[in-house]
Amino acid sequence: MVFGKPADQCALPRYLALKSQVATAAPNDISGQLGYSKSKGSIDLVYANKGFLWDWQGIFIGPANFNNQNTTTSQDILGVGSWWLINSTVGMKFNPQFQVRFIVDNVFNKQPPFPAIAGTGGNFASATTTYFSGILGRTLQLEADYKFF
Repeated sequence: MVFGKPADQCALPRYLALKSQVATAAPNDISGQLGYSKSKGSIDLVYANKGFLWDWQGIFIGPANFNNQNTTTSQDILGVGSWWLINSTVGMKFNPQFQVRFIVDNVFNKQPPFPAIAGTGGNFASATTTYFSGILGRTLQLEADYKFF
């Protein structure tokens, strides 16, 4: 481009098999369960020009089950739908020593899909970790960096 340099990244992993096993118990297939969605992806679009930086990041998490062993007769709600999130950063590098960035996580204030965090076992449960930005909601951060040496 004449006015700047665009850069982009895209990552779309697909998890087909993920098993958990304790000692001699039969392996448990956890791929597709909450925290281990079979479909995840991110796209990162960056525009940079003469010290100015604008970054848009999109994150996608596909649908997931609460437990792969549940059936329609064992539980009313079997899982959650897909979820996406947009983050953005605007920054300016004034000289090699000083730069400023304004970061907005969860730009559109997306909540986790219902009922993703229902019945989780604590702060580090897979649903809490997966949907952490949605639980917090939109967050704003202003950074200023100065290098003295």
